[in-house]
Amino acid sequence: MILTADIGTSFIKASLVETTGQAEGRIAKIRVHRLRNRFSDITDTSAWEASFARVMSDLDVRREDIDAVIITGNGPTLAPSCGGRTYLYSFSDAREESEEIRKTLGLELGPSMFLPKALYIRKHDAELWERSDWFMSSPEYLSYLLTGVPRTVLALEGLEKWYWKDEWLEALGIEKSKFPPFIRTGERLGRVTTEASHRFGIREGVPVLAGCPDFVPAIVGSGAMRPGMVCNRSGSSEGLNYCSAKKTDDPFYMCYRHPNGIDWNISAVIPRGFLQIDTEKSRLGFDGFSYTDLFEYINSPVHMDEEASRGMRHACEALCHELGVLLGKISDGVVTEIRVSGAPSKYAYLNQLRADSLGARVSTIDTSEAGLQGLGIIAISALSGEDVSLVAQRVVKIKDNFLPNRGRS
Repeated sequence: MILTADIGTSFIKASLVETTGQAEGRIAKIRVHRLRNRFSDITDTSAWEASFARVMSDLDVRREDIDAVIITGNGPTLAPSCGGRTYLYSFSDAREESEEIRKTLGLELGPSMFLPKALYIRKHDAELWERSDWFMSSPEYLSYLLTGVPRTVLALEGLEKWYWKDEWLEALGIEKSKFPPFIRTGERLGRVTTEASHRFGIREGVPVLAGCPDFVPAIVGSGAMRPGMVCNRSGSSEGLNYCSAKKTDDPFYMCYRHPNGIDWNISAVIPRGFLQIDTEKSRLGFDGFSYTDLFEYINSPVHMDEEASRGMRHACEALCHELGVLLGKISDGVVTEIRVSGAPSKYAYLNQLRADSLGARVSTIDTSEAGLQGLGIIAISALSGEDVSLVAQRVVKIKDNFLPNRGRS
């Protein structure tokens, strides 16, 4: 079986996937306790290590049952190989460094990206910079902990511009030795060491595959693998990943090779997606309602408070309208199906609104953990040589379909 793990902002999750692609059924999920200081976007690697050890204990899997390991995690986080203070993907204090990069290299990189963070650490956290041999993202760090092999994973063609090049590092005065060699997702990164085996309960010598940032397995796990299909990653924020046969050069959107290896992914994000609905829920006096009860209530013909219900409906409709406008901009006019994943995908009311606003069929998938499923699909493809799109087609199952202006099917 394949051990898949996801280092999230709030939780570390792990599951087991059969090499045939079938989920084994067990999923363990542990909250990650972040550092509590004035830097809300800084954590410590010890939090990941302790949480991963607990996840492995809760998963209660025999050592001999694990044949391979693959790990995903959040965004452009920078963790030191020596362990300790870690700058999360959301850290945005490197504004001066971002401007320095723009003036020096002509690159428009937000303060939360890798290079601005690296410059910030070098200037403002010099002791950590000197003490650490390498800096890595969250899945790369945990893979390093398991294998002792430092690598930077370049998941997809076109993502290079958000990482670094030797000449960029030289121009900025950053030692290139601080960044591990690149490796592609799915390649064999290393094997579980004796020390890691004792610590985490994974058999020594098990191969660890290069993982990827969490948006990649989310796309794969949704099954949105053909041109015209959209992966809508729904949660605190709303991410749209459109599969296009054509590349865009519009700098406003992220465009890189689609995980299917042939087409292009064009993506955009609404930062405060479901968070905005949550804010309105509280403001309008619905704190005592579960979301299931809330959506049933505001969709019913009779309300005790019509004004509050109207306000709540408006907030939901506004989010779906915003999704529709954004999708119209990133798509080339052809949207065949929208695959929704994430916690909000379980609410039929919102899914029908999405279908109506986006003018296309909205489908939900038959798993609550699309990212872990997608990670398993990537690993199966890497181990077997089978095309990742074919594996996804075989593994991903649809739960419900919602048709625009016609209802659920």
